[in-house]
Amino acid sequence: MDLLILLLLLAAAAGSFRLLRARRRRAMQRAEIFDDLLTLDLSGNAFEPHSLDALPERAAAWLRNALASGQPVSRTADIRYAGHLRAAPADDWLPYRARERVAAGRGFIWEGRVAALGPLFVAGAECFRGNSYESRFELQGLLTVTRETGEDHLRSARARFLLEHVWLPGCLLPELGAAWTATSEDQLAVVPAGWDVPLGLEIGPGGVLRSASVLRFRPETGRMVNFGMAVEREEVFDGHRLPSRISGGWGFGTDDYVEIFRSSVESVRFF
Repeated sequence: MDLLILLLLLAAAAGSFRLLRARRRRAMQRAEIFDDLLTLDLSGNAFEPHSLDALPERAAAWLRNALASGQPVSRTADIRYAGHLRAAPADDWLPYRARERVAAGRGFIWEGRVAALGPLFVAGAECFRGNSYESRFELQGLLTVTRETGEDHLRSARARFLLEHVWLPGCLLPELGAAWTATSEDQLAVVPAGWDVPLGLEIGPGGVLRSASVLRFRPETGRMVNFGMAVEREEVFDGHRLPSRISGGWGFGTDDYVEIFRSSVESVRFF
């Protein structure tokens, strides 16, 4: 019996070691992705307000709010969030903390930790780069509870990446290839350089950003659904006026809206 217990303990220790080693390997891989997505702007491009003269009035007003004259155009942003998440309307709201790197023309990685029950937590990351996407979250950072990959999730992540351009207003300047149109006084659409689908923005008087949305494929339903966020407050981060409190989810702006996140932005850093 003593030998059996010893063997069971050794097997448990070996299993724990393998899980820990796998967690360290994934952490190293994510660190490499963060480094790989860093895109420094070496072009010398700087924001000049007169470049907006031909834009719709509120598009120009928002960009003048978001950027300072002479400011270098940044192509990478690091954002830190705190807030609450849920998967469905019947689920409890769970507190979370996360960091994200968004790089124009490259992709994004979102890495976070979500409280589960008592001392338990779920931690993991979502990563979109070029033609690849993977989302993996583990209980206590060890046991995989969700993993998503494949063409449907890649398609969905690509639309989310478009929405993330809200954090890189310099990449939405017309001289960098962004095309703006206004469907009404406060409803605008912008197609960034390299894209063929629009990012929808609602911009109020004075250039205040009210919301942002995209048409996004939802793998669970197999349908295109409006996905977006409401901007409840703005602040200045690293010289840029950006959203500081947001909420959003699937079916944004429709009767089928399902709010899945409520977030405060703690910091934004540009490169």
